Amino acid sequence: MQTSLTTDELLKILVSFNTISALPNIEMIDFIRDYINGYGIDTNIESTPDGSKADLIATFGPKIEGGIIISGHTDVVPVQGQNWDSDPFTLVNKNDRLYGR
Repeated sequence: MQTSLTTDELLKILVSFNTISALPNIEMIDFIRDYINGYGIDTNIESTPDGSKADLIATFGPKIEGGIIISGHTDVVPVQGQNWDSDPFTLVNKNDRLYGR
């Protein structure tokens, strides 16, 4: 049975992954896969040859011809040289706005 998270709880976890473009994203991909698998959603992971990075493919609904593709990415630009008031990988609520990488 899947443990449900609030939107803020899930966002806090996702922001905490340091997926700067030069670093692996496998830990985040594995978390997302495990989380959505808990809701019965089919997933497939396509990894780079060295296994350091991966794409996650999730299939919702019937497997028929056609459909819709929703695409996103997990990497972020490096934080060096940026003026953050807090740790960019820790979700912060300021004046009812959430900030994080």
